[in-house]
Amino acid sequence: MSKDVGEKFRAFAMTHNYARRINAAETHWYFIEGAQAFHHGLYLASSLSFLNGIESSIRTLLMYIDQGFENDDLEGPTLSNRLLRDAKRIGLNVEILAFDDEPDFLTKIQSNKPNVKIVQTRHNLCHGNVFEYIEEIPDTNDRILTPNSLYPLASKLRDLGEAWSQEIERFKGDWAGD
Repeated sequence: MSKDVGEKFRAFAMTHNYARRINAAETHWYFIEGAQAFHHGLYLASSLSFLNGIESSIRTLLMYIDQGFENDDLEGPTLSNRLLRDAKRIGLNVEILAFDDEPDFLTKIQSNKPNVKIVQTRHNLCHGNVFEYIEEIPDTNDRILTPNSLYPLASKLRDLGEAWSQEIERFKGDWAGD
């Protein structure tokens, strides 16, 4: 199989798997569009989609568990240490969302501040605080931000999104008694 065909198959499989695993249109489209944006090199859009998908999936699951399916008000808190604590309370393995250099993730979510990295990343990107992604141009005093500067983050969030969709599938199966 050629690399191009293999990559197209991987993109199709990821898209299909998000819809199958999460099985909630109010949530899974964030992951699907995050994967599609990543595939097309749209790393800022990809990062934002995955972050909002994670946030939306937690809020939606909490709403269904705490208030039932009749409530269709999806408004609620943004991604925060508190929201992650609430997700942990209902049985979601939120430690999946820890960044590699964050061994104290579960300890950190026990208080509202400082934010764990996924929360801080969400806040920074959604509020336009992108200074940590600005790169210096070698041999100049110039600095630049391009979407490619976000490739490492988008790649990490794509991996977290994949793992998180598997966790949602596990949780829904346990919750439904499968």
